[in-house]
Amino acid sequence: MLSKIKEMTPEEFVSFVGEIFPDLKRIVVGYDFAFGKNRAGSLNDLKRLFDGEVFVVPEVKMGGISIHSRVIDRLLRDGNLIMANKMLGRNYQIDGFQIKGQGLGSREFVPTINLKIKNYTLPRDGVYATFTRVGEERFKSITFLGHRSTTDGSFAVETHILDRAIKSEDNQRLFVEFVSDIRTNRKFESFGELKAQIDLDIKRAKEIMGEK
Repeated sequence: MLSKIKEMTPEEFVSFVGEIFPDLKRIVVGYDFAFGKNRAGSLNDLKRLFDGEVFVVPEVKMGGISIHSRVIDRLLRDGNLIMANKMLGRNYQIDGFQIKGQGLGSREFVPTINLKIKNYTLPRDGVYATFTRVGEERFKSITFLGHRSTTDGSFAVETHILDRAIKSEDNQRLFVEFVSDIRTNRKFESFGELKAQIDLDIKRAKEIMGEK
């Protein structure tokens, strides 16, 4: 269906929308809305082709930057969670189900909850100050996402609850809110070097989350 819609002319698209929503009276779109194949249809085309009201949401800026989904997407991919969250008006959140990890966290570093994530734009690989919700409880946490360059090289999303030992179960659904970036991902020469960095990351996360 989506591939069919992408090939429609502006006229075909408006006709198609009318067939699906025969009682449609108002369409709300953004100031830079375009539609139809190759974005050929403009706002004026929409107003001409649609019999009802077309309400255009005006451009909104923050710090001289337009608040737009593609801008937020770029900020997330760049790891700029503070600005992305300001534009969203909330902390960016993902959810996933707990899976078994390597088991190295509890033995060599700090205990972590490993998550299987689907269908999300993820921030760039790195370490972040976060909140993690387990069941009905919300905890301050630190979250790593990216390839485990120092160990097996596999991609992982894993979160460590700060100053709390909690029980969680495989396949349990968890939610992670990103507050601020701490550092980008990198490879360490030894487990000892990685452990020392994790301790620094946790210290930094506590400083960031102390006011939350």
